[in-house]
Amino acid sequence: WNVCLKYDIDQPIIYEHIINALVSMGRHADALEHAKKIPSEYPKINTLRGVICVGLHEYDEALAYFKKELSLNPDSATTYVHMGLAYSGLGDGQRALEYFDRALAIRSDYQVYCMKGMELGRLQKYDESIKCYKKALAKNPRHLKSRINLASAMSDSGYIRQAIPHFLDVLHVGPEHPVALYSLALSLTKMGQHDKALVYICKMTKLYPLDVDSIRLESIILANLERNEKCLDALARLAKIDFNFAEFAKTFEFTSHFKHILNDDRLQSLIDDHTRINNS
Repeated sequence: WNVCLKYDIDQPIIYEHIINALVSMGRHADALEHAKKIPSEYPKINTLRGVICVGLHEYDEALAYFKKELSLNPDSATTYVHMGLAYSGLGDGQRALEYFDRALAIRSDYQVYCMKGMELGRLQKYDESIKCYKKALAKNPRHLKSRINLASAMSDSGYIRQAIPHFLDVLHVGPEHPVALYSLALSLTKMGQHDKALVYICKMTKLYPLDVDSIRLESIILANLERNEKCLDALARLAKIDFNFAEFAKTFEFTSHFKHILNDDRLQSLIDDHTRINNS
C-alpha cells in the first residue's frame, strides 16, 4: 500500500486499506495519523475514525463519529456493530446488545452473532449467549471463535458434558489452542475425569510454561490423583512464577485440594521461602 501511495494511486482508498491493516495489528495511533490525511468528505471516514477511537479507548469520541456516520448512512450495519463495541467498552452491555440487534436486523452476520453472544456472556446470560453462538455456527460452521465461545458458555452454565465435544472440535482444527486445552482440562476435572484432564493440562503447561492458572490446575489434578511427588513438582514451578503463591496457600481451596501433602516438608519450605521473598 505504501508503494501505491508513491505513485499517487487513489490515495484515500489506499489510506483506508492501510488504516484497516494497522487497526488489525493494534497500531491505532499510527492509524490515526493516516486518517488525518483522508478528506472529511470521504465515504466511511467517520466510521474509520470511530474504529480508531475505540481502539484507543476513546469511546465517547468514537460514538460521536458513529452517530455522524449514521446521520449520513442510517442503514450502515457496520456502523451499528462498531457502536455496539463502543458501548461494550463503556461497560454498557444493554446498549451494546441494542446496537448489535440493529446491525443484525439489516444484515444477518455470523460475526455479529458471535459478538452478541460474547456480550450476553459478560452479562452472565449464558443460555442466550449459547443461542447466539449456535446461530453463528449455523451460518459458518468453521468459525473457531464461535465454537470455543459456545463450549465455554456451555461449561459456565453447567452443560459440561455437552461442551466437551465442542472443545475437541476446536483442538481438531488447532491442536495447540490455549483456551480449548485449558477449558477442556477444567471441564474434565469438574466431571471427575482426572486422568483425561491431566493429558490436556500437561500439553498446555508444556506449551505455555508461564501460565499461572494452567500450572495451578495441573497441580490440583495431580493432587486429586494423589500423585504427590509430581504435584509437589508442579507447585514448585508455580511458586517460581506466581507472586501470590503464599496467599494462595492460605486459602480453603488450597487446603482442600492439597490436604494429602499439607504437612510435607517440601511444601512448607516452598511456602516459607515465598513468604520471606515477598516480605523482603
